[in-house]
Amino acid sequence: MISPKQALLGGLGVATIIGGGFGTSYLLQDKTIKDKLIRGGATIIELDDDYEIVFREFKGTESFINLVKTKVSTITNSSPDNVGGPALKQWCEEKLQLALTKENIDNNFANTKQYCSKTLFTIEDKMKKDKKQLATDWDAQFAKLKTPPQNTELQTDLSALNNAINAIDDQHKEAIKTALQTWCSSKIKTPLTKDISLWTKIDNRCLIAKVN
Repeated sequence: MISPKQALLGGLGVATIIGGGFGTSYLLQDKTIKDKLIRGGATIIELDDDYEIVFREFKGTESFINLVKTKVSTITNSSPDNVGGPALKQWCEEKLQLALTKENIDNNFANTKQYCSKTLFTIEDKMKKDKKQLATDWDAQFAKLKTPPQNTELQTDLSALNNAINAIDDQHKEAIKTALQTWCSSKIKTPLTKDISLWTKIDNRCLIAKVN
């Protein structure tokens, strides 16, 4: 027969095991929106420059501006990136720490994922967001680019790939088309940064509206 003392000790052992299991399970659970994003493979934005990039890329969207205005009421779609970026950072820091309630997930998770985790790593990512693709008619691109001011820097960039290109003219058309395709295909893999000058070149030289 089990004595009362043995029964008590046995019960404590079970409680300890159950309690320990619960504790381990609890520690493994996502507690905040940030936890859930990280467990899902997202990279949370940390750098101020990246917040400024996100602000620049989405400030044309009214719903985005309305979110950021909840932290800094003076923000508009014409606010400089170095003003909007810090405001977005404030918004993200608050939303990332929200508990994983149904209400918080329904109201905040999608926006926090889009604006507070890195989705725009390269120029190619921006192309997709802006619904653009690489040109397919390179004769048309050549015709657009061969006259000033379009050709101002083009010859310099393409001659780095083919030193026979010493002018942007019909005589060098085929070499220019080949070099331009190579230049465009490589440059879209470039990291997206605060400096928009490379994007401006690529958009002008290489891209067309995405064909659905």
